[in-house]
Amino acid sequence: MSIVAEAPGFFQLFSDGSVKRFYPESVPHSSEESLSPNGFKFKDVTIDPSKPVTARIFIPADQGSKLKLPVLVYFHGGGFCIGSTTWLGYHHFLGDFCVKSQSIIVSVDYRLAPENRLPIAYEDCYSSLEWLKQQVSYDSDPWLRAADISRIFLSGDSAGANITHQMFLLLNGVHSQP
Repeated sequence: MSIVAEAPGFFQLFSDGSVKRFYPESVPHSSEESLSPNGFKFKDVTIDPSKPVTARIFIPADQGSKLKLPVLVYFHGGGFCIGSTTWLGYHHFLGDFCVKSQSIIVSVDYRLAPENRLPIAYEDCYSSLEWLKQQVSYDSDPWLRAADISRIFLSGDSAGANITHQMFLLLNGVHSQP
């Protein structure tokens, strides 16, 4: 088995199609509420167990007097090949951001290439928006009961910025659903 493609320090693609990723420090998955000393709570949720697509939700530990909070849906970067909501850098950045902005942040973990070729990342992210809409509409997740559905924002870095752009086009009818 030989290496056919490589991003040194990030991943290797082998001739049999398998991928070896090199992961930085991360914060483990948690399906239960966890409290950070930085003033935010977080938990991981499953969006679609059949794919699998997950998200990490961040919410300020002290929501203040606000009844409803804006929601930021964040798509991580990594060239569609690396990245995760659990990476330490994303975890602290998004957790701290939810406190400073007094918002709920839903950070989506989509399936990665090359095992999952585009448009799968777009499909996963679109399904995460559908999932969010359903959760808020049916009062399913207690953390999202504080969500102001009229104030949802999309953001991301690198590949996540590309995904944000694609989601905007899909949601505004410029492209058809993935």
